[in-house]
Amino acid sequence: MSSKRVILLGDSIRLSYQEEVQRLLLGHDLTVSGPADNCRFSLYTLMRLADWLPADEEVDTIHWNNGLWDLGNCTRRAPTYFQVDEYLVNLGFIAEELQKKARRVIWRTITPVREPQTIVGTWTFSNERIEEYNRRSVELMCKLGIGVHDLWHDFHHAGPDWYVADGVHLSPLGVTRCAASVSAAIIAGSAP
Repeated sequence: MSSKRVILLGDSIRLSYQEEVQRLLLGHDLTVSGPADNCRFSLYTLMRLADWLPADEEVDTIHWNNGLWDLGNCTRRAPTYFQVDEYLVNLGFIAEELQKKARRVIWRTITPVREPQTIVGTWTFSNERIEEYNRRSVELMCKLGIGVHDLWHDFHHAGPDWYVADGVHLSPLGVTRCAASVSAAIIAGSAP
């Protein structure tokens, strides 16, 4: 019997923990992969799904997130952030495609940031906006019958040592904690 296929989709937060999740799930009859590309914002993910999902291979679980790129305020783009209603429409289209491909889809909530912070002088984030996008996306996923992995909850009280200097990306400790949480959610979702 071949191992079950697990695909991780998400932005640089996902990229940071993917290798550790692969390592943690080695002994669980699960093969974990994900695109080498940063899945960025929801519209970018929607446009690239055909490139990232296997055409004919069965997928057991897709663990997925979008959000920081959508809700981040960037003064070098218009609009400076995407409204939550636009974000939800894109998530709905993505969810529909993922549900066709996988036995189980798990939505991961957006991780909090350490405030105040700015990345590369042009991006800013607020936990207040993250909480709104999380709340609304969880409502949508529940309506669609998609399981929710509340990584926001796991990170909400994280100390500064979970982040690198930008206050958004994960330190080695943050990667370790995040990967453990993601792995547990996948194991729970992949039970026979």
